[in-house]
Amino acid sequence: HLGEVKLISGRHGYPLAMYLAETFTGPRLALVGDAAHVLHPLAGLGFNLGLRDVAALADCLHDAAGLGLDIGSEAVLDRYTQWRRFDTVATGAMMDGMNRLFANTNPVLTLLRRAGLLAVNRMGGMKSMFVSEASGIAGDLPRLLRGVGEWRRARTGPLTTNFAEAGAFLRTRPEEPEPDVQLHFVIGKLVDHGRKT
Repeated sequence: HLGEVKLISGRHGYPLAMYLAETFTGPRLALVGDAAHVLHPLAGLGFNLGLRDVAALADCLHDAAGLGLDIGSEAVLDRYTQWRRFDTVATGAMMDGMNRLFANTNPVLTLLRRAGLLAVNRMGGMKSMFVSEASGIAGDLPRLLRGVGEWRRARTGPLTTNFAEAGAFLRTRPEEPEPDVQLHFVIGKLVDHGRKT
């Protein structure tokens, strides 16, 4: 039992719009997920972007630790920013455009929207491309996400997720070596296990 829940502030409303941090990193700090970007929740892509952020940051930190570099250095964190910035801006712009397109009630745009959706639905290759992009398995994937992307691309048939099948596929892949260092994320600060950085 957690006790009584009590309202301590008034209600707040936030416009459904795109927000993007000017920079994803600062001195010994990396922003991921909603701290770095906020998207209109049309398709849950903000969550997928957040997962890609975490996986890309883990790759950058793992690679730097393996080379004996300071994992909180500007050079290491800049690599993370360069990796994630384009994907985030492109996905955000696409979702913002989709929101504006579907919120518009102009009869001509409504007709064009319907025709476009029908055309994409009938073109299997284009539909698969959109699904791959939306599910976050397209492009330069971090190591933590590559297995899922390979499994989804190798599938034939409907584009649904069967977790038992995904697990069996991932177990057939060779294991990647474990990192030499354990990394912990503590409220936005990067801490190398055993010593502060």
